[in-house]
Amino acid sequence: MLVLAWVTHAVVLFVVVGVSRAGTAGLGVGQVVDAGGGWEEDVAQAASQVVQRYLAGCHLVLAAPRPSRALPHLIRGLSEVGELAVFLQPCGDVTLLHGSSKEKVFPGNDGVPYFWREVWGSSKATCRAFLLDLTTCGTDTAARAMSWSGLWLQPRTRVVVIGSVQDLHEFFQHSALRNSLHVLYITRHFFSSHDARTSERRSVEVYSRCLYCTAREARPRLLLQWDLEDGMSADFEMFSDDTRDFKGLKMNIVALPYFPYISYKYVESDSGPIILYLEDSLNTRMLNTLAHHLNFTYELRYPSDGKFGTPAGGGNWTGIVGTLQYEMADFSMDLTVTPGRAEVVEYSTIFIDEPLVILSSKPKPLPEYLSVVRPLEGEVWGAIVICVMTWGSVLWIMERLSHWISGRRYLSFSSSMFYGWGLLLEDRPFEPPSSTSSQILVGTWLLVYLIVSTGYKGSLISHLVVESKSSVINSMEELAERGRTQGWVWGVPGIPMTGAYKSYFVSSPSTAVLEVYKHIKIVEKEEGMARVLDGGFSYIDNYYFIKTLVSTYYTDRTGYSPVHISTTRYPLFAGNGWAFRKGAAFLSRINDGIQRFLDAGLITLWMDEVILSKVRREREALTGKDAESQLTLKTASDGTVVLGLNHLQGTFYTLLLGHTLASLPFFCEIVLRRAD
Repeated sequence: MLVLAWVTHAVVLFVVVGVSRAGTAGLGVGQVVDAGGGWEEDVAQAASQVVQRYLAGCHLVLAAPRPSRALPHLIRGLSEVGELAVFLQPCGDVTLLHGSSKEKVFPGNDGVPYFWREVWGSSKATCRAFLLDLTTCGTDTAARAMSWSGLWLQPRTRVVVIGSVQDLHEFFQHSALRNSLHVLYITRHFFSSHDARTSERRSVEVYSRCLYCTAREARPRLLLQWDLEDGMSADFEMFSDDTRDFKGLKMNIVALPYFPYISYKYVESDSGPIILYLEDSLNTRMLNTLAHHLNFTYELRYPSDGKFGTPAGGGNWTGIVGTLQYEMADFSMDLTVTPGRAEVVEYSTIFIDEPLVILSSKPKPLPEYLSVVRPLEGEVWGAIVICVMTWGSVLWIMERLSHWISGRRYLSFSSSMFYGWGLLLEDRPFEPPSSTSSQILVGTWLLVYLIVSTGYKGSLISHLVVESKSSVINSMEELAERGRTQGWVWGVPGIPMTGAYKSYFVSSPSTAVLEVYKHIKIVEKEEGMARVLDGGFSYIDNYYFIKTLVSTYYTDRTGYSPVHISTTRYPLFAGNGWAFRKGAAFLSRINDGIQRFLDAGLITLWMDEVILSKVRREREALTGKDAESQLTLKTASDGTVVLGLNHLQGTFYTLLLGHTLASLPFFCEIVLRRAD
């Protein structure tokens, strides 16, 4: 369809020339009319030499007008360099480089037409170069072509332009070059009119620009005055990498406070929160270190809608992500990496995770009156009852058979049952069975009794001395189960649910996570912690935030805390990194700095120090307040425990239950006797 569109318009020729040093295939030099020499030939020769020397092996894209006086010389010079794509267009026609008017621009491709994305993606070369001929048409024809070509998304693509000196300043101001690190403009060199001998020499001027200069103005600066006959110095660096110094560049940063990742002081105003200064946090340390070494300043701003960023429909995003998407800020510190966000912003190296945990109250002590039955599981108790009944029945049958065979005395059915219970409760046999088979059966039961009794006694002692507590919540599955069986509820803070939290819950393949999300409530920190302490409520939030909060306000001087942090951590996608607007030229240099932080172990060190420093400051501040504001909790003693009535209440309840059960048949006997 794309080829038919070009043929239908019949004005743009797209030729891909795959060349090798053995020859040229596709577009031959003879197919382009040579319009003769002149200054166009000089700048074309200079551009060819630059490509041959510095861009050999790169994927080359050449955009030129038709006709062009410089094009034949460019083709000759570039035909043996590498893979070359050539675009020809009439002067003044700027619409057709977009491709067909019916061509679909897919969401998420940043407005770069499919045609140009195919051009850039057709090569596997590690470097790219864009050559533009302005000698004939000037900047009017080339302006929209540069925008459509997607140069602003490729900061490291080398841009080499030939043209007249009149177009120099206008070209460097073009928005398509706002992220380009390496831009060269080659034009003719004008000699003084009184020097006739010198004016005959072939000389050009090469201009570059300072991308990071004040106010980001693309100021042309003369890089080289080049005499083509004398050649170029062998050690001259045409594409110098000056990104090590940002020259005091002022960065616009958008961020939301999210301790311990990032923290700042701000005040409310009619136009929204105004950030006053950064407070100590992980990203504060990272930012200040990078700003010092890379020589840039920054200004922080609060997102206009106070959100991290979720899809808003039509390819648009809210919050921080939307701010970067529309280039209203340069980057954001610490934003969770999600597949959807990665389509509209660029991320640095992931340097830390953001795991979710479940915060609940610690288990409550179980009722002491159940301490008598807690040493054994319910299944064990059931098995013991069945075994006693079965054993007593078998003993009675054996006794009856022995009586039938030998005439010996035998036990009644009730005596057989009580015989089994008596042995289990350490009551000595009052009349051992007379038959050998029954005696063997009793001996076997005594062995079973020894094992069961020993295990029960040991477990009973521990349950009487140490308080038994209910189970803790360590996973989403346990939380969902607690909600179904006990009416447990849970919540999360509001702001994180405007970002990655919601994406995580919605996209999770786990049925338990989806069930938790279905019943989740938005609860802010103060209310959430109060409900956690009351019981029956769990709070879901970031592990590092929860760790700081619990260590600061909910841990006593002995290190005891009434709340429990789940042992299972749920990572949010791949982790956290800095997010940048698309095509940001400074991304690679900042990314190198973040990688060095990781390699040196500074991320982990700084995170631990930030949390420890926060806890220490807040707890020192609390010591000056009233004693009532201090958290004082009791912990279990490690000393000798004297059993009291509270420990043995189950025993007395059992005695009371026995008296009650014995009284029922007693009263029944009285009633029946009176009736007779």
